[in-house]
Amino acid sequence: MKIGYKILLSIKYLAGHFRRYIFLLVVLCFSFAVITATTTIVEGMTENVFLAAENHYAGHVFVLGYEKDKRSVLRITDSDTILNVVKNAGFKPAKTVLRTLSYNDASLYFSGVSVKQKYVYGIDWQVEQDDFKKLTFIDGEASDDFNNNGIFISEPVAHNLQARVNDDVLLEVQTKTGQKNTLKFIVRGIIRDSSIFGFFKCFVSRTSLNMLLGYDESDCSSIGLFFKKNDDLFEKTDILYTALENIFSLGDPIKNREDFTEQIRADFSGFRYFVFPLSVYISQVSDLLTAMKFISYFLYVLMIIIAISSLTVTYRLILYERSREIGTVRVLGMQSWNTQIVLVFESVFLFLVAVIAGLFLSLLFTWILSMFSYESIPGFDLFLRKGKLTASYTPGIIFTNILILLLTVLPVVWIPMFNISRADIVNTLRK
Repeated sequence: MKIGYKILLSIKYLAGHFRRYIFLLVVLCFSFAVITATTTIVEGMTENVFLAAENHYAGHVFVLGYEKDKRSVLRITDSDTILNVVKNAGFKPAKTVLRTLSYNDASLYFSGVSVKQKYVYGIDWQVEQDDFKKLTFIDGEASDDFNNNGIFISEPVAHNLQARVNDDVLLEVQTKTGQKNTLKFIVRGIIRDSSIFGFFKCFVSRTSLNMLLGYDESDCSSIGLFFKKNDDLFEKTDILYTALENIFSLGDPIKNREDFTEQIRADFSGFRYFVFPLSVYISQVSDLLTAMKFISYFLYVLMIIIAISSLTVTYRLILYERSREIGTVRVLGMQSWNTQIVLVFESVFLFLVAVIAGLFLSLLFTWILSMFSYESIPGFDLFLRKGKLTASYTPGIIFTNILILLLTVLPVVWIPMFNISRADIVNTLRK
């Protein structure tokens, strides 16, 4: 029997017995929907953490300068040399971002109220404007007005200050020698960000912040390199570290946040530079992401067990009810092997229908979940994109889920297929 006839026969049999397969279809569809919705949501949350960290720290691989003199400050005085080393090392970053940072030494004042700032970032607007235009502003916008003595503040800061767009706020920082310095800015935008990255931070121009801190105009605190592909950041970090270590005083290679904190607190004087990937910054939330993935794996295994249990009992019952029909076609001359192939095609077509329906059902699940508000969960905004829970339906995740479910289903249906197709014909016709 030609393969085309087998396929047509399996489709005819499936259509004729479709009502018997409805329960199996529902089980497979629901299992695939739950598995896919869970894995894509966890993947989406992981991507959102990475995107939030990208915006907050501005880069995939970093060179951070630390100076210990009269006081400890984040400072790079020879950025041009570092950029030349990056170029000579063969790197072709999609974008290079220089930022100045005043860390935990600043306050914003407005109408008699002050809010301490953990992060005050000095940015180059021409370089970063496209990234800021992707953010959600609850008031104001990312426009060139920022260059006109502007400041972007996060939503928690605006709430505590009761400040709005076009209000004048006073920024106070400590200079590199420890004196206090102030400058008035105009609020140009309020960024929606209630995550752990968003609390108590603001953005001003790098030129203005350098002036406030007493830095030279070309100074910065960090150099961030953005790459189109970010799957080999540790390898890129090692290459850059090797290129820089013969020129500058570098800290030891950094693999996680604890290494970073330990080296910053180490006893040294003068300048020391640190080279590390973005994952070092977000290692503080990696344990939470790992826990979320374990939960998704638990649901994954649970749905697989439910699917196997349901399929084992139901499919055996269906084949038992069809045993007379299967025995008849064998009497008419269909070989045992061909009978198995027809039944396999039936199962494959049923599986494809279940996967397609399950994919649409998972889209419905994730859409419903995205409609809920998660503002009441402290710090959960870190996992959201523009305030909403998002799912990442990548081809890799979809293909993996289909493959795992298929490999789970095939043994469950193949064994009873094999048994019924090779059973004694006389006994089969008597059932």
